[in-house]
Order: sequence, then structure tokens, then C-alpha cells
Amino acid sequence: MEVNEYLENTSVSALLRELGAKNRRLLLKNVDHFTKKSGDWDRVTLGRYGESGVEAITDAIVDRLISPPKLKGDAEILDVGVGTGFFTLEVVRKVRQHLPSASFYGMDLTPAMLMALRKKSKQVLPFLGIVEDIEKSIEVAGRYLDLPDQFDAVISTLTLHHCPDLVRVLESIKEVLRRGGKAVIVDLAKHPHKDFERRMIDVHTGFDPHKLESIASKSFGEVKVEKLVAVCCEESGESAEILVATMH
Repeated sequence: MEVNEYLENTSVSALLRELGAKNRRLLLKNVDHFTKKSGDWDRVTLGRYGESGVEAITDAIVDRLISPPKLKGDAEILDVGVGTGFFTLEVVRKVRQHLPSASFYGMDLTPAMLMALRKKSKQVLPFLGIVEDIEKSIEVAGRYLDLPDQFDAVISTLTLHHCPDLVRVLESIKEVLRRGGKAVIVDLAKHPHKDFERRMIDVHTGFDPHKLESIASKSFGEVKVEKLVAVCCEESGESAEILVATMH
């Protein structure tokens, strides 16, 4: 099936039922929110992080992807919560300077966001799914698209704070990593701005680095969580710092 046809014809409600998703009402609310925002998402994101922030975030992801444990030249890399590919396509460009044969895949639950990504570039193969069960999402999407069962690396940029079950998300990422694979996650550090939940439909007000490291260590043998210096999310005059977690 052609990718656009797959995205246009997949019922998100039916997909959530098939995946046995918990919090379906919340997930559908998120899909509705991001569908409405999809046409303006890149501009909004750039406004929150600025050009220097976007560059710092993508550089941080790429640096960790190309650092040991070394990825193979034809690595298969999955971005969960890929959205419109705003960060992802820059990561693709930078990674391919080191790994020109790498392949990229992007999972999200909002068809409109993935269609926006597809319009911009065909360098990332998009598919629909939930981060709490990436494995089953791949199985379902694999009926229509040619997808790997597992990946050499999984990245996720500013998605985790939208996910109610943090433990399950990290387990889900681990399940689809090949032996020796790694995960790189960028997200908000713990902040006091409760109004982010309303404006940005956040579930978590960021993450404490030590707590995130402790939770991730239940699924991964090695975990390192760091703050990105001088990089923040700015929203209506309020600011939150950014974390990057590397796990393998």
C-alpha cells in the first residue's frame, strides 16, 4: 500500500482498540490537538526553542548516535513521536554525514503530522502507533508497509512528557532495540509551570534527571541523563530546561 493511502485510510480509534491502548480518551484528545496544530507545528516549535536551540538539540542526538557503542553503517533508526519531522530531518541530514547508508523510520499517532512529514521528505518512512507498545504497532503497520521488527537505535524528541506510563514507554523502546542498540531521548527537565499542561497538553511537568535515570535503569543496563546547557523551551514567557538521556 502507498504510504499516503495508508495514512489517510487508517482509523486511529480502530487502531487504538486493536493495540489495546490504555488512556484511549487521552490519546484521541492528543490526536485531535496535534491534527489542528499540524499545519503550523514547525513554526510553533521553532518559536519555543529558537534556531540555536534546535541546532543544539539535534547535535546532541547525533553526537550520541555516533558515539560508542558504534552503530553499523547501514543502521536502522526509529524516531518515536516523530511528528512533522521538524527535529528528525535535521538529525537525518547530520547522521548521514557519518552513516550514509542509515535508514530512518518515524512513528506517531497523528496521521496529519505524518502526512506533513511525508510532504517535506521521503527520507523517513512514517507509520502509525503508540509509544507504549511499539512492537505491536510495528506488527500492525507491517501489514501495509515494509518495516523492520527491531532497530539499531531509537530516538525520541520531546514526546515523553505527553506519555502517562513512563515505565511502559521505556520498556517498549527496549523491546524494539537490537542487541547492542541504543536509545537517545530528549525531553523537558522538571519545571514548575503547571500551565504547560493546558497550553501544551503535557501529562508530566518535565522529569527530574535522577528519577528518570532510576526509572530507565530498570530497562537498560547503562543510562546517562544530562541537561543541555543554555537550551530551553520558552512558552508564553515561561521556560523549562532540556534533558538528554542516553540508554543502552
